[in-house]
Amino acid sequence: MSTTLVDGTCSSEKTQGAVEKAVLIIRYLGAKGGVCALADIARDLQLAKTTAHRLLRTLEAEQAVRRTANGYELGDLRLTAGLTSDDHALLRRHALKGMLRLYELTHLLVQLMVVEDNEVRCVEQFEPPGAGLLSRPVDFDRSWSALETAAGKAVLTLKAHRASTGRPASRVAHDDGVTHRGLRTSAVPVVADGPLFAAVSVSGPQAFVARGEVQTALAHVGRLYEPLCAGLAS
Repeated sequence: MSTTLVDGTCSSEKTQGAVEKAVLIIRYLGAKGGVCALADIARDLQLAKTTAHRLLRTLEAEQAVRRTANGYELGDLRLTAGLTSDDHALLRRHALKGMLRLYELTHLLVQLMVVEDNEVRCVEQFEPPGAGLLSRPVDFDRSWSALETAAGKAVLTLKAHRASTGRPASRVAHDDGVTHRGLRTSAVPVVADGPLFAAVSVSGPQAFVARGEVQTALAHVGRLYEPLCAGLAS
């Protein structure tokens, strides 16, 4: 449970660095694809308004964000091209809330994985600050076999099971060292409108990912997207 501190921020916010929060704002604006009000940014990213305003002013000074009469939008796209993309924009908007919730609860490596043509690719991630195994940069060019990774198995198993029985299957899938060497990865499916299939995954040391609270948090994220997963059997 977070508590309000003297400066108006929440205690949970103190675990995130300023750079990390700024990246979250850039990704949020990229996913929205338009002008966003300060109040909406602060609410959706669970930041104090004073914190969000300070970060937006800093980003504005660096020309990464542009202030308008109605709020804020991305500025010089050359500065943010590696953090946002027009591809899978609808999927990002659907998955952002679940990814943020999972990251805030675990502070492990959280990724949005798209499953296409029996391959899995990462299109977004939240990583803890630092230089450890969990702080790896996004590799948008890398792909994995959907049959071997947690994200691929989560989507393909559910799709096959519902097509054959019409009933839901276990939504959480796992792999050890396949998605990321030396780490356990667990994933649940999230599906946007249209033909896209994807999963949100969490990766970390096996002992941490296997903890009950992490698996409960992941299952909770899966339940957020049950209406979207209803179309998997079609």
